[in-house]
Order: sequence, then structure tokens, then C-alpha cells
Amino acid sequence: VIEPNKIVYTACLHGGTAIYIKDLAASEDRAEGLVLRRNDFRIQDIDYDAPNKRLAISASSYAHSQHLAILELDSARIDFITEGDCLDCNPCFDPNHSDIIYYDSCGFGVDEQGRFCELGLRGICRLNLKTGDVDEIVTTPGFDFLKPQIDHKGNLYFIKRPHDSGKDESVSIKDI
Repeated sequence: VIEPNKIVYTACLHGGTAIYIKDLAASEDRAEGLVLRRNDFRIQDIDYDAPNKRLAISASSYAHSQHLAILELDSARIDFITEGDCLDCNPCFDPNHSDIIYYDSCGFGVDEQGRFCELGLRGICRLNLKTGDVDEIVTTPGFDFLKPQIDHKGNLYFIKRPHDSGKDESVSIKDI
């Protein structure tokens, strides 16, 4: 929800992605408003910064990376703010400091069979849009941390789960 009775959503269409705004109070035959249409990436996750009328998005390119970007709704201008061989996901603005974004991140690479996969643990990062500083603030060996959310009191919530390395660690006759 971006305003009372308005929602923003994404859709993957013909190999690309689009962002729309829908007025829930308008008649059903009224079309949604197109904000952005791109064929060079797909949007995975979004969060809305109401005071600044902008979105934080996580977008994946065809090179399998996933990076964060800021989309100004008034101008449909998009600026990528992270880069590298990583998967940056689930951005959320700090409701008390709109220049702070929390997100989860991990590296990615190619496994022994040539498949793209996550490498290492997924941790929670904090990005300061004014300074460009990135701090990994939640990480523990053996665990992944996902989907950060922060409330108006400054409490950070996230999912903690045991890390799955993707390797079959079952015992075989040979191991016994």
C-alpha cells in the first residue's frame, strides 16, 4: 500500500518486468497506471518509502545476480545501489530513517556441476543511502537470516534458519 486505497505491484511480462499502481477506489474498468517497464531485469522484492515517494527494489539480471535499486515514483528514474557477485534481497526502509535500508545478502557462484547457487551464509545488512556505507549487522555461523523488517520503535525482525549448504550430507555405506 502506497497511499490510502492505492497499491503498487510488479508483474513479470514477456521476459521483462513492469511496475503498476492500482487505485482500489476507482471503478474496475479503470486501468492501472504503468510506472516502469524494463526487459533487462526482473523485480523480485519491493518496499515503499512514503515520505520520499520511492521504492527500494531487488532486481535480478539475466546474469543471475540480484541487486538493490531505488526507483523514484515521480520520475520513474532508477538507480542501482548495490553490485557484485551477490544476491541482495528483501529491502526494507527504516520507518524512522528513510535513508537507511535493511536487506539480506549472500554471495553467489557456480558449483561443481556448473549450476548457479548461493555461496556462504545469508546475513542482514544495513545500507546508508546518504553515505553509501554498508554494514553486515546480523550473522552467525551455521545460520541464514532472511526478510528483515523494522518497526517504528526500531526493533529489527527477521527469519533465522539453519544454513543449507545444498550438499547431500547423508551417511552412505562408504562413510560407515
